Amino acid sequence: MSACFLNVTDLVLVGTGGFSTRANDAYYDFIDRGGPGAIDDSGFRFYALNARTGEPVERCELDVYTYLSQQSRREFFYLTTDKEGSAELSLPVAISPRASN
Repeated sequence: MSACFLNVTDLVLVGTGGFSTRANDAYYDFIDRGGPGAIDDSGFRFYALNARTGEPVERCELDVYTYLSQQSRREFFYLTTDKEGSAELSLPVAISPRASN
């Protein structure tokens, strides 16, 4: 038996993942100047668009469910898009040469 779930909507949600250059800058601050050993950085970005027009959707509420394997925990995050239709999910980042994020 096979099945398919089809959700018909006027929204398109695009997501990207990866820390910003802020994590890289914090790493060198840690090495060169003894900066903080951890920061929060944007780990995921979401973009909500009108499927018909391609225009950004402001105030789109997103319920994000994550599983952070390094921490063996599952979390829910509630995000709302801004006027550009984007929302960021900030995550903790360990800043150390031996860190595994």
